[in-house]
Amino acid sequence: QFLISYCYFAQNACAFLFTINRFTAICLPHQHARFWRTWKWPFIIVVHLISLAIPLATRWPAVVSYEYDPILNVYVQKRGSTLSVLTAMICYGSVVLSICILANAYSAYRLLKFKTNTKTSKNVSEPMS
Repeated sequence: QFLISYCYFAQNACAFLFTINRFTAICLPHQHARFWRTWKWPFIIVVHLISLAIPLATRWPAVVSYEYDPILNVYVQKRGSTLSVLTAMICYGSVVLSICILANAYSAYRLLKFKTNTKTSKNVSEPMS
């Protein structure tokens, strides 16, 4: 149960890291290589520690018990409230989603602007016949 929660946060962390990597490659091409060479591992570690800390704070200890239901003749899982982890998932996911949307939208804008500028410069540099 804990790993399910952690994997949700880790998956969002990976999407965030990919987005930031592509954002720096497109919008900050001169600083991209130096930034990722210098800060790659500290950045990855911090993002994943945050992703680990949230489920630890909201799920740990993950006490799950099973009770026998004689009517259904099965064991039924009984657990505490999941409100805190669901709130954390919504908050964390919303922040990551917002940052990714903004970074990807700006990156797409920069790529379209680059494409337009490249077409314009090709048309200007071609000699007329």
